[in-house]
Amino acid sequence: MEERLRLSNGFRWARWIFAFIGVFALLGLLTWESPVQNIIVLVICVVLFYLFNRSRRVFFDSRNIYILRGRDEAEIPLRTVRSLKKSRAKVNNKRFWIVTYEGDGAQEKKFRFFPVTFDSNVKKLKEHLKKNNPEVVIWDHPFFNH
Repeated sequence: MEERLRLSNGFRWARWIFAFIGVFALLGLLTWESPVQNIIVLVICVVLFYLFNRSRRVFFDSRNIYILRGRDEAEIPLRTVRSLKKSRAKVNNKRFWIVTYEGDGAQEKKFRFFPVTFDSNVKKLKEHLKKNNPEVVIWDHPFFNH
């Protein structure tokens, strides 16, 4: 089995922080000390637990891109990828990447990811994309398209 390289972290581990805080909010709710505040904290913790639990992690190898969300895994063949673009928007002084690919029934789909480290694995992804799909469009610069 070929080694998968990580493109993006999902920070799924952070969901346990909100579970821990939620337990204390639930205990505070059972003792009836400031129930409104505890209900608000409990609702916020449940929502954040759910969101962090669904966070996705992105990996790739020489043939596929893998998107893991929870225990579900989606496989995207590199030959179906149409484009890899750097976004125009910045978050924490970092740009995310947009991958466009052919989904079921020739329907165009997209997903975004923040690279884990500088762009070392993104460079390897570009190489694999060019090998598997010579017609792929790769835009390294967010403002000047090729």
